[in-house]
Amino acid sequence: MSVQNNNSIQIEKEQQDLIDSQKKNMIYHMLFNKLSKINTKKKSITLNTLILELNEQHNIQINKQILISIMNNFGFKQQKTVKLPLKIELNKEKIIKMVQTLHQYNDIDASWIFTFDTYDFRLFVGNSEESIIHNDTDKSIELYVGRETRNSTIAFCVSGNGYCFPPLCCVQTEQMSKELEKQIHGIHHEIGSNFITKHSIINYLKNIFIPTVQQLKEHKEYKGSSILILPHFFKKIIQDQTLFSLFNENEIFIEFINEHLWYCTPLERIFRNITNDIILKDIDLCKTETRITVLGKKKLLLYFIDRLCNRDVISREFFNSRFIYGFNYLSIENVELELSYILNQNNTLIKINLPSNITEDTFINLFSLNEINPFYQDVIRLTLNSNEFQKCQTKKLQNDFLIHKFGTEIIPSIDYLIPHEIDISEPQKRLLSK
Repeated sequence: MSVQNNNSIQIEKEQQDLIDSQKKNMIYHMLFNKLSKINTKKKSITLNTLILELNEQHNIQINKQILISIMNNFGFKQQKTVKLPLKIELNKEKIIKMVQTLHQYNDIDASWIFTFDTYDFRLFVGNSEESIIHNDTDKSIELYVGRETRNSTIAFCVSGNGYCFPPLCCVQTEQMSKELEKQIHGIHHEIGSNFITKHSIINYLKNIFIPTVQQLKEHKEYKGSSILILPHFFKKIIQDQTLFSLFNENEIFIEFINEHLWYCTPLERIFRNITNDIILKDIDLCKTETRITVLGKKKLLLYFIDRLCNRDVISREFFNSRFIYGFNYLSIENVELELSYILNQNNTLIKINLPSNITEDTFINLFSLNEINPFYQDVIRLTLNSNEFQKCQTKKLQNDFLIHKFGTEIIPSIDYLIPHEIDISEPQKRLLSK
């Protein structure tokens, strides 16, 4: 009798699992169809609106948590794009001059292009268009990510080939420094302030960055120049004659990126992606203060270090970042097109990542709600003509090669990436014909 009961329970469980699986697949197809239509119209949609429309049109009851779970399982991901300060008019002449300056560094390999930035993680009470719901014990509040440079608690420096320097972290006491060191080895501490100061940045560049670059040059027997790319607001911070003398001695050029373009730099892109992960995974670990939620410093550092230890992630973001790497692909004539693209990136979007269980035939129809800009078209066109790509004899190998090199965010459609008037090679024709 007991065996029969167990069998009955097992059968019921399997039936329920089947129903749940069918329901998830049904919602997935609804979701995919909905986003396909939105993509065709080149629009974007917020998570709240998406839930409302799915429930109304298909007569289903689905909440945000279930939808996020399904999106994650099938490879969808919500992405908040930073809204640029559009009220400030872009100075095109200044930006074109900056790009012309950067062109002189074309012969510098990616491993000798560095970027440094400070960061903190805070969540502010926001509006429904920019936020993800945090179900508090007492009430539901909506939060969005905010960044306050003056109150940054950590700083990172990375190179274009994925090398990460020891991170900088400011702590108030020596005891806090020792506790942090037990958990995270190799970190550079500045004791005395909870936030990164002008003094701590100058010290880090003098005592960590420059000596590390010297060691790397000796190890690789490199005698050429290198470039350090900094945010525009660092101009006022690093006015230190000794520091500039050290930069000159070691042939390290300094370039300050225009404030409107800093949103497109490698570290900023990585920071935003990590922030999305924090919101979705560990928001309950945040400490809630008056209208502000702050993630603990240890947890924040572990997130960043875990991500920045992945050299592929860093080098890919360098490659994907506009104005930072691949200057030889970005002609002066394309700058205005690029600026238009950046100005249009001011909506909250849902990004579609490649599901792990996707088939070969599905790849060609993949899409993203971000439009491709001319810079990427040029870069990918060169890639498709490369010897590495032409060695890929099957569609699957070609797809895998492109995904590994670029990620899925910038490959919505191979047809879109290759203009038809371009004389394409045989491997490209095979890719387009399948």
